[in-house]
Amino acid sequence: SLTIRSATLDDAAAVASLLAELGYPQDVSVAAHSLQLALADPQQAVFVAELAGEVVGLAAVTRLFYFHLGQPIARLSSLVVSETLRSQQLGK
Repeated sequence: SLTIRSATLDDAAAVASLLAELGYPQDVSVAAHSLQLALADPQQAVFVAELAGEVVGLAAVTRLFYFHLGQPIARLSSLVVSETLRSQQLGK
């Protein structure tokens, strides 16, 4: 079954691979650095989706304060599902 969890630095290779599928190829060390920065920032959250022990999805969220609303919102900055699993309704 599909599991959603917070990303860890151990997910850097999978994150780099997923981001490459979005058109943002990067070295694993760059993905690891981005994860490290996001994990240290309380305004950021990174989640991965696992299926059968394999990371198959990624969602990155940033918390922002919207002045005109007078409250914080969450902005989805990255969302990707592994190309091999798209259109299979895993998120339902």
